[in-house]
Amino acid sequence: ANLKQFDWSIRAFHVATELAPTLPFPHFRLAELYARAKGDQESAEKHAKIGRELRAKLENRAQV
Repeated sequence: ANLKQFDWSIRAFHVATELAPTLPFPHFRLAELYARAKGDQESAEKHAKIGRELRAKLENRAQV
């Protein structure tokens, strides 16, 4: 993403969500890429929401 290869970055983070479906980080990066590089607010909000939900699940597990 730092090299402005946004389409490749988006694909890579989608692969990361498939390989590690419980981690919020790739979803937050996808939200940023969709919002800033693509101007796709709908996809950005979708991934931000998923990221927040996954982070909440991880925090709840850590408290148990």
